[in-house]
Amino acid sequence: MKLTKSLLCSLFLLSSSAFAAPTTVASVSASSEYPADASGSYEAKKIADGKVSTAWVEGEDRNGLGANVTIELSKESEVAKIVFFAGMWYSKQYWDYSSRPTEVEVELDDGTKELVQIPNEMKPYTHMLKKPVKTRKVKITLRNVKSGSTFSDTGISEVLIYDTAPGDIVEVASATASSTAPDDADGNYDVANLYDNVQDTMWCEGNKASDGSGESLELTFKTKTTVKSFHLRNGIGTSLKYFMKGNRAQNITLTFDDGSSQKVAVANTMLHKEYPLTPVAAKSVKITFDDVAKGKEFDDLCISEAYFGN
Repeated sequence: MKLTKSLLCSLFLLSSSAFAAPTTVASVSASSEYPADASGSYEAKKIADGKVSTAWVEGEDRNGLGANVTIELSKESEVAKIVFFAGMWYSKQYWDYSSRPTEVEVELDDGTKELVQIPNEMKPYTHMLKKPVKTRKVKITLRNVKSGSTFSDTGISEVLIYDTAPGDIVEVASATASSTAPDDADGNYDVANLYDNVQDTMWCEGNKASDGSGESLELTFKTKTTVKSFHLRNGIGTSLKYFMKGNRAQNITLTFDDGSSQKVAVANTMLHKEYPLTPVAAKSVKITFDDVAKGKEFDDLCISEAYFGN
């Protein structure tokens, strides 16, 4: 199976038993933007659109040292953490072709500046600020880059900004899947992709003898907690075109470690959906896909996001 623009991502864990979604972005501006071409557009706003299959690419000469992008939040927030998806994550090949930042300067409203060293690898990188800072804007300046094998232009696919506000999503300590599709030229399909807060990465089952019916996930929470809701972004979240090509969940059984279970009838949509549950105190849950809606091309069940609320 090959899914165009489905991409590698990793799970990052937070320090408490629940976490919040990234802060809401009001607008994004940049010192320069690479002009649109036959492959797409590279505006500043692509750095905060919830997808890693799009990117901001600077439009300076050579590799863009000194180019910057400014993310304005919807309100002043006490920012504590920034996650970078450095480079163009369209595919492993494009990530290698294009330049990507290995050092950026982060500047906040109060004048705070921190240099961030980003490893030269196609993995999300989490930077914790030395201390939380109240700010409305986050300015990111390119200070050093790794040149691409083909293109000198430097891109960043996504930046997620987190504040100190308490969250209501149950933190996962570990997760396993009954099967997982193997890596391909576009990335991986690991279970960790379910919690990365971008919509176009996914877990896909890898059972060639199955359409996904009967496959399962098992999530173990960091602490025992009262689970009140189930959140799902069904199918391939890259686009409606690819959503229709792949299999997606239709009916799910949630089995908790106390032996209780609850059924969820899943909407046939790629949009995020929250399903209220009868509250249950749990340390782990098994998600079983009872049956699936068949895709037009790929006979693999994929889920873009799945997590629980408390």
